Amino acid sequence: MKVQRPAVSVVIPHYNQGQLIERCVASVACQLGKEDEIIIIDDHSTPPLNIETGIWTPCVRVVALPENGGPGAARNIGVEQAKHDYIAFLDADDVALPGRITAQLGVMRNNPDWAGCVGDYVYQRDGNRDAQANHQLELAFNIRRELIAGRIFAAGSTLMVKRQLFLEVGGYNPALRVYEDWDLLLRLALRSKVGHSGIPLAIISPSTRRAGKDDRLRILSQLDASYARSMEEANEYRSFRQALAYERASTYFRAKEAWGGLGALLIGFRYAPVTLSRRLAARIFYGVP
Repeated sequence: MKVQRPAVSVVIPHYNQGQLIERCVASVACQLGKEDEIIIIDDHSTPPLNIETGIWTPCVRVVALPENGGPGAARNIGVEQAKHDYIAFLDADDVALPGRITAQLGVMRNNPDWAGCVGDYVYQRDGNRDAQANHQLELAFNIRRELIAGRIFAAGSTLMVKRQLFLEVGGYNPALRVYEDWDLLLRLALRSKVGHSGIPLAIISPSTRRAGKDDRLRILSQLDASYARSMEEANEYRSFRQALAYERASTYFRAKEAWGGLGALLIGFRYAPVTLSRRLAARIFYGVP
């Protein structure tokens, strides 16, 4: 006998993505049942989102915000508006791969103690696609260790989460315009469990948001202050400090400040030399961020 799956609310934050939103909606609408819904949070686009395009199905609902609050705030509003217990996030310029919704619901059903799960993705730049394939084992697993060590997953377009737990941890921090995915997943992982589906779930486009060096360093310091105590109590602080050092080094190198980058790497080696060596090798030889 076929088991009826739970209904899903798909939350899509939108800001000036033009025709890309149609492609996004089409990629996920074909995976939904009659009880599911798509909630598009239009974050005060200019011009406003035009829904008279012919691709909008009855399951699509648009919520227009009176002012721009950023993607984190938009996602939070989408979850508050959602009718169902399972929330799937998808950014307006990204595409859900076929079978994403069914696959994630299956993983969540098999792991009822998980707050949510993410997955791999295909990164598309200038029409070319590169698979982020570090975990394509077709085997679900808990990502706590990897999160703490600095593997930042694309929660904006691969996360499925239980609505109640998302609300209990406070949702996305709307003040963060970078590292907001990492921050959310850390809070979920410290409260419950977060897993990985083991398969690719979305095609990801390059972000149009570019936080500057000072903003990135400031937010990394905030994350350090926010999670230091929890990490120390769980004996995970060394791994976390390595992750922060790696991100600081990337920030300095991106700003063409090599000495700052080298200094950050030296700090990272002091805390977790093996982990950092593996991450650097993966980045150099395979382009893994």
